[in-house]
Amino acid sequence: DALVAAWGDADENVRRATSDAVREKMRSPENAKLLPDLAQNHATDSVRALLDAGVPIDTRGDMGETALHWACWKGYADLAKLLVERGASLTVEDAQYHGTPPGWFGHGIRNNGEGGDYADVARVLVAAHAKFLDTDIPTGKEDVDAVLRGASAIK
Repeated sequence: DALVAAWGDADENVRRATSDAVREKMRSPENAKLLPDLAQNHATDSVRALLDAGVPIDTRGDMGETALHWACWKGYADLAKLLVERGASLTVEDAQYHGTPPGWFGHGIRNNGEGGDYADVARVLVAAHAKFLDTDIPTGKEDVDAVLRGASAIK
């Protein structure tokens, strides 16, 4: 955790100068599994550091979820944008609920209760051509539904 945090706080010059051995440590299975955990806690800089070190973007957590699942569930638009831009899968299903990141978005908007930026997450998902379940839309959140209506995701 300390290595990931330190590398995440480093500037680009420090990251470039980092040895291959340190990069390999960052990609170790124990650190790779941190990716979804860090996303769950909105540690965007640390997520970026792991991705920059070569951790696979769709690394799975304890429930088979990815970092994008958590960004969608929690409404972390900056993190969702980073992950989608880096190529995170929109269709990968978690092992426990068999939900995709857009499915976690639909469930999180109703059940998370932490007040994420779901309208901006919707914009990210729509721009990436994500598929939403009919049961998840409309969401009942006017700002989010406006985004989805504008993208013709709500019929």
